[in-house]
Amino acid sequence: MLSSTARVATVKPSPYMKQLCRHFGHRNEVTFDDSSGAIRLPSGVCTLDASAPAELALTAAAADEESLDALRNVIGGHLERFGSNDQLVVSWSVAVPAEG
Repeated sequence: MLSSTARVATVKPSPYMKQLCRHFGHRNEVTFDDSSGAIRLPSGVCTLDASAPAELALTAAAADEESLDALRNVIGGHLERFGSNDQLVVSWSVAVPAEG
């Protein structure tokens, strides 16, 4: 497994996390509460952490580079569109072997 992280600066981490989870939950397995969530897509899993007051942390994990790229593009692209009024920018780290 490979993983990649992104830390998105926002004053509304929990609302954006919930919006992403609800959006993807229509057709995918999703779990979330007020401070964390997980979105399972065919390409991999993205976990979300909204516990910090001014950032939404994303961790994408997938079996290979192609799947990881697809996962990062779909999650990051949606978050940037949802947060366009707040000018959200998602910058992913370089892929690394996932722990565990």
